[in-house]
Amino acid sequence: MHFLTNSSASLPDCIVIRPSFPLTHNFVYVLVQELVVNLKNLPLWYMMKKFSICYSLLVTGLLLTFTQCQQNATKQGEEPESLRAKQAESLMDGDTTLVAVLEIDSVVRLSDSLPIVFKVYNPTKDTLRFTQYHTPFEGFISNFLTITNTQGTEVPYLGAMAKRVMPPPAESYCTVAPSTSDSIRFSIMKGYGITQPGTYTIQYNAGNVSGMANGEPVIVRVVE
Repeated sequence: MHFLTNSSASLPDCIVIRPSFPLTHNFVYVLVQELVVNLKNLPLWYMMKKFSICYSLLVTGLLLTFTQCQQNATKQGEEPESLRAKQAESLMDGDTTLVAVLEIDSVVRLSDSLPIVFKVYNPTKDTLRFTQYHTPFEGFISNFLTITNTQGTEVPYLGAMAKRVMPPPAESYCTVAPSTSDSIRFSIMKGYGITQPGTYTIQYNAGNVSGMANGEPVIVRVVE
């Protein structure tokens, strides 16, 4: 900390403090400024009392600043490791199951019946399987999509709701080789009541039955 004084006077009219380190606690800086301004106009007993109080506060402030810096340094040192651990955990979770992927044009005409591709992707190094139950591979005999408009209103499902044998029999399963996919193309309007232009969010919702992750929703704008 540097003190700049007026060398032509026996006592400084004013002393300016220029810290050589950053102070995060502004109250300490203000108290020290108050202490050293107009020293020659203060009685000695008052100046000593003021100095004692301010010195205690200054030491306390510096200790708090040092502690905070240490905590920040520790936190910054831990964050990269924690972030890498979370990313690794996420990758591990994502690479252990099949994933449903929906593909549709961003703008579709209402007269086109809203064609969409349902893809089952295997991101792992193992051959995995899924049941066709609650997927478009078995047709519209279950409500496997959630479709909502911009107001959050769900589009009604118009297809059948079939009863099935549980657990699914072996013949209902399909296998997907590592890093490949199985897909099917179908028309949304054959099973869902989209009758008005607008923006719709489409999400696969039956992964807990078919044995795959639901994947990400897609957004489509339907025009006349």
